[in-house]
Amino acid sequence: MKNIFKQLKEKLPFPLILIFILIAPFYLTIGCPIQFLTGISCFGCGMSRAAIALLQLDFALAFKMHPMIFIMPFVALVILFRKKIPKKVLNGFWVTVAVLMAGTYVFRLIAGSDVIYVNPESGYIYQIIKNIFFN
Repeated sequence: MKNIFKQLKEKLPFPLILIFILIAPFYLTIGCPIQFLTGISCFGCGMSRAAIALLQLDFALAFKMHPMIFIMPFVALVILFRKKIPKKVLNGFWVTVAVLMAGTYVFRLIAGSDVIYVNPESGYIYQIIKNIFFN
């Protein structure tokens, strides 16, 4: 049993596990914490729904929910084998993923999407500021 945990610890980076543990309660109660706080969809909005659609082999819905879902298997492989990949290649990969995610996000915001939206008035931060300064 200890061997399994040791292998898992070597494969998954600790910060990733810690982030998951810290963020999971938000998703279970309020959904996306960024959207809850700001009223603006984050760059990953729709990724979970896209993954579910992909598991159900509904490729069109997966693409509609988040077009970047199709690179996630490559991201998972890079995370698993990161120690065997040269540093320059790894850095180039992460920069490419970041640029693609940012570009997709901006495109979805400009072109419009049923999945993401910008509505700051529905954000918790806006509500707090409104109640403090305008009531």
